[in-house]
Amino acid sequence: LKDSKNPVVRAYAALALARIGGEDAKRALDTLISALNDKEAIVQHYAVMAIGNIGASAQPAVEHLAKKLDTADDTFEPDIIKTLQKIGTPQA
Repeated sequence: LKDSKNPVVRAYAALALARIGGEDAKRALDTLISALNDKEAIVQHYAVMAIGNIGASAQPAVEHLAKKLDTADDTFEPDIIKTLQKIGTPQA
């Protein structure tokens, strides 16, 4: 995810982590947080999904998600809010 120059590869890596979820995906949390700033929106979107599927253990991502929420467009904002709810944060 973090090393590929190909946005399709980065997007599919984030999607795979979203599908895995839970503690298995938690090992990639730092990489997923970094992917929130990827230049490709689809990579950012799948990173948000993956973080949400980690659940409460993704607490370190809350600050980054809150910042992303401040700049998100109307199509992306609901997914960030849903992820914050899955983590269980007051920001949601």
